[in-house]
Amino acid sequence: MSGSRWWLAALLTLGAVLRVHGLTDHELWIDEYGTWWAIAGDTWGDCWRRVLEIHGQSPFYYLVTRLCVDLLGIGTISLRLPSLAAGLGLLALAHPLALRIFRDRRIALLCVAALAVDDRLIYYSQEARPYALALLCATGSFYCYAVLLERGGRGARLAYVATTALTWYAHYLFGVVVVVQALHFALQRPWTAARWRPWLGTLALLAAAMAPGLGQLLKLFRRRETVDWIAPSSGLLAGLEAAAQLLDPVALVAVGGLVLFARSRRGLELPPREARPGIVLLWFAVPFLLITALPTVLGVSLLHARYLVVAAPAVPLIYGALLAMPRGGRLMRALPLVVYLGLVIGWQLAPLVRRDGGPFWWFLKHGWESATSELVRGHRDGDLILYRTGFVELDDVVRGRASAATIGFVEWPLLAHLPKDREFSRRPLPYSDTPEMKARLASLRPEVAAARRVWVLGLDPVNTTSESFAALLAMAASGRRVEVLASSNHGVVQLFLLRDLGAGGKGGSHPGPR
Repeated sequence: MSGSRWWLAALLTLGAVLRVHGLTDHELWIDEYGTWWAIAGDTWGDCWRRVLEIHGQSPFYYLVTRLCVDLLGIGTISLRLPSLAAGLGLLALAHPLALRIFRDRRIALLCVAALAVDDRLIYYSQEARPYALALLCATGSFYCYAVLLERGGRGARLAYVATTALTWYAHYLFGVVVVVQALHFALQRPWTAARWRPWLGTLALLAAAMAPGLGQLLKLFRRRETVDWIAPSSGLLAGLEAAAQLLDPVALVAVGGLVLFARSRRGLELPPREARPGIVLLWFAVPFLLITALPTVLGVSLLHARYLVVAAPAVPLIYGALLAMPRGGRLMRALPLVVYLGLVIGWQLAPLVRRDGGPFWWFLKHGWESATSELVRGHRDGDLILYRTGFVELDDVVRGRASAATIGFVEWPLLAHLPKDREFSRRPLPYSDTPEMKARLASLRPEVAAARRVWVLGLDPVNTTSESFAALLAMAASGRRVEVLASSNHGVVQLFLLRDLGAGGKGGSHPGPR
């Protein structure tokens, strides 16, 4: 095996280890409960209907996850396994894709290195959401597009249509890859009818394959305001700020420093003439430009890293091309890879692994299962549970205009862990902190006063919920006061047990949970 193959094998192994490490170290976070709820119905038809009614993607990913859960049983591993497999597939596809685009083995190897340690791609490989699958399909689409440009042929066109359609069904926003590829094709020469005719036929076939998803997309468009959770933003500056989130500062400094060092030594080498770096640059830029413009059309903002991740694989491809620019002797050619991996692993990934057991999970430490278990142990008959999960649909539930499916969806992080043989009185709390929602909170006063003991379960109650709940209990009757009997933290999920002391602050003894 040649030296480059040894390097490739080592980098693929490193990327695989980083994606597997810490896979089950943390409980599911709120959006992963959305996936669990979608597949938790009795039949595959239930899964299909739940996704079409609630989720913003097609049933494709959820049916794959349902199959995995049916084979392995419900659990963290089975829920996250489809994303892990997709993340490993993307890692394996990186080298052939980079080789097709840049036509240089050294550039392709360095692209694999940058992709192997990309913390965002590692994270999506460990999340029970459709993004890793969509990223794999999108990367496959670009690979087939590169093959199509190189040699054409019916097989290449059918493969391109299949991978691009699957990208669309994995996540509708990833359909932007078609715009990227069409724009790249339009910018190539010659501009002749003979060249365009097969491409237009391919696009027509692709449009037919994507058409069944338009019905769900239209339904999602009609209810877009009910799922609007991103702060309003507009303008090119907001788009540039969102783009900067994908350009990891540590990696950017490492790559920029190496290129500047090589330039100072007059040792820069550009990609070969037959390379196609333009497709990578468009892959990075076009999604930001389109999503920046979407608020004008949709009336809601999509400027969030989660929705811009379609451009994420382009970043390590760009870094790989830049890392290949320094030239010289064997030491100079190996230096970029060694320095880059050392900085990213030592400065970024290693501290996260030591601190929290897995890259990128440090800000997603949710503990719905542990918090609910503690609640169940201390619960008494007559207790009232007020919960605030992280779903924006909570506002519709509190307003009383949500469907039964929506109610089941928003309370699933709690309901999934409650014993089925016991009764638990529970009420949802609003997602938004608005005057309207505060008024609706006040409507719970009679139930709160009657319950005497109230459990508060939700996200970030230190800043919002605990104050709201304490005020709510105090409003139950004039002169009443509230006592916090117990509280516990479960990552960003927190649990409180509150008691109404009664008029004048006198009340019976109510010990907290043990």
